[in-house]
Amino acid sequence: MRTSVVLSIALAGLLVAGSVTPALAGQSTHLSDGEYLTAARCAGIAEGLGADTKPYDKVLDIESGGRPNFVMDAADNARNDGARLARRSDSKAKSEVAVEHDGVCKAYVG
Repeated sequence: MRTSVVLSIALAGLLVAGSVTPALAGQSTHLSDGEYLTAARCAGIAEGLGADTKPYDKVLDIESGGRPNFVMDAADNARNDGARLARRSDSKAKSEVAVEHDGVCKAYVG
């Protein structure tokens, strides 16, 4: 009798875990610190190119909570570097920045 109760409880736990896992898989996850820094760089690139930064600013604002100060400082630096690079006058830098803006950066603003 005791064994069947234990097995029933274990089976119920597995069923609950199995039904929760797909629900959790559909949830969006927060950006890692590295992804956050990339999104900040993308915001700077958009700024330097004269593009709309609001979508990036929104992502950065939503994702900023709980980040350590050193990550926030690095994000400020990444944004400034991205803007500076996008404002450079040589054509090679401009084409590389445009590729980054139209490729990698689109993942952060959909």
